[in-house]
Amino acid sequence: MSELIPASGLWPQDGVWSNPPREELQYFITVAGPPASMPRPTSMAWLKDGKLKKRVFNGKAKEIKSFREECKSQLTGQGVTAFPVHPSNMVTVDIIFYRKVPKTSHHVVRTYRGSNLKMFDKKKPDIDNLIKFVMDALTGIFYADDEQVVRVCSVKMMDTEEPFGGRTSIKLSVPPVL
Repeated sequence: MSELIPASGLWPQDGVWSNPPREELQYFITVAGPPASMPRPTSMAWLKDGKLKKRVFNGKAKEIKSFREECKSQLTGQGVTAFPVHPSNMVTVDIIFYRKVPKTSHHVVRTYRGSNLKMFDKKKPDIDNLIKFVMDALTGIFYADDEQVVRVCSVKMMDTEEPFGGRTSIKLSVPPVL
């Protein structure tokens, strides 16, 4: 039985992810810009030729596409040539969402911007909606289906590093087969 990586393994040390105590394949992605969340589906219904027609819209389709392209280009830069990277292996995902510090919190901006202090973000969007966005965006890029994901660790923080615009840091791992 393999040992689990403690949640403290999620934290980057000096901007670099800490390595787990065992050998595994790892890929790192950082997407600039404020983290996006997955909205609730919007649907529309109408009558056509006496039949009820329905359609569900994904309001974030363009954002998911650009997020996918950024992930794909960063994985290509790490030597990946075929997608999805792991069509059948189990995978683990660690995500840190860095949200832009709001301008309305002047004391927070002065205290945290440019400092080494970590500040958790407890405001909207909800972390589960942020995770859904990333998991949907990585489908077909890193894994064939998100049922392959066996562990997700995530945290929501305020961005205290320049340029303070927010970012999403992702560590994708393929645990060794035992």
